[in-house]
Amino acid sequence: MELHENIKRIQEMMGVKDSRYNFDFQKLLNNGVIYITQGHDLKTGERIKPVLDPETSEMFDDSTNLITLHNIINPKNQDGIPEAMKHQRPDKVDYWQRTQEELTDNKYNQIIKSIKMNGDDVNEYII
Repeated sequence: MELHENIKRIQEMMGVKDSRYNFDFQKLLNNGVIYITQGHDLKTGERIKPVLDPETSEMFDDSTNLITLHNIINPKNQDGIPEAMKHQRPDKVDYWQRTQEELTDNKYNQIIKSIKMNGDDVNEYII
């Protein structure tokens, strides 16, 4: 068992709340494990409309989707993925790197599954 896996297992046994890996999102993107796209409703393919930013009172039009290899292979009610994939936003990788602790458990687990689907070891993506 690798060092990172041992640390995670020990943290979980001790009840440490956040024992998630800290991923290198640029490497995930470069290796096709994740894709960052302009914000789209992944069920319908419709682009997410701009919303009013409460802090600046300006229209905010910079939402993005984080699509995993797992989503692409197992789309489950996400027929809009092909449309979203036409509008990639790799320039937003820093945003996802900074906010990865806010990922849902489902999305976090999709990343781990996607790494394995890609034939890689999870430890290769941990920083």
